[in-house]
Amino acid sequence: MEQPLPRVPLIDAHIHLYDPSAVPYGWMAAQWPELNRPQLESDFDRAHCPIAVEGYFACEAHPDDGHHASEASFLSQRAARDRRLLAITALARVERGAAVARDLDDLAPFSLVRGIRVGLAGRPDRMAEPLFVEGVRTVGRRGLHYEIAVQHTGLSHALMLARACPDVSMILDHIGMPDIKAGIWQPWCALMADLARHPNVAVKISGAMAGAGRGSGAQQVSPFVRHAIDCFGFDRSMFASDWPALTRTGHGYADWITVVEVALAGATGAERRQLYRDTAKRLFRLGATVSEKDLA
Repeated sequence: MEQPLPRVPLIDAHIHLYDPSAVPYGWMAAQWPELNRPQLESDFDRAHCPIAVEGYFACEAHPDDGHHASEASFLSQRAARDRRLLAITALARVERGAAVARDLDDLAPFSLVRGIRVGLAGRPDRMAEPLFVEGVRTVGRRGLHYEIAVQHTGLSHALMLARACPDVSMILDHIGMPDIKAGIWQPWCALMADLARHPNVAVKISGAMAGAGRGSGAQQVSPFVRHAIDCFGFDRSMFASDWPALTRTGHGYADWITVVEVALAGATGAERRQLYRDTAKRLFRLGATVSEKDLA
């Protein structure tokens, strides 16, 4: 069966570009051995073809400690080669509290940095720690958003963080990583609705295939995607692929598009445009640096 294609301009709000020879990623050889090599624009283009991607955002890929600015510099250099790279989510150690300001100072020269993310190493409870909360508030005071990277078991802690930082714009990555393979609907379902009640939180429609397992498809995954969109609304939901991590699930770019398109059954043209383009553009604050002509 022919796979559906988006009928609106597409911005991918979350991919990873990296070169382990330029920026060290000590974890990658053991955990992503098949992807422990440069993943650059040309590789991404081969992955998403024939789907047209008019813009994309690069997210940090957990560089070794102290290399957050090196990664931001590397990505900024890639952006100079490819105008489609519109924004960067960088690493900064928010768990250090107000001291995260030193990391943010290091990142300040890179104008494409719009948000901050940090891995929690299986410890979502850290989001409830006072130092972590203060670090996120410091990020917000710098005019940056904070991205929540947590599995479904940590959503209750994400909810506490959203309550503690109502003035900080936040984006939940990968629809909270539900365990779709095991069919665990609750408490993920209720926690997503609770988190969406906080107007400062948005969601990336991405990453769901990682929790679905190989051989899964739209029938299993699309209900979870649709629930996330229903909770947050199209004005706080944005499409993303999580490439190349997506490929580790045995699925390709077009497979993920098919899942999203099934979830969008009945959506209007305006709603599709929000999901595939406009929400990301607004929440990553591209208006000041990227013209409509650039993305037309």
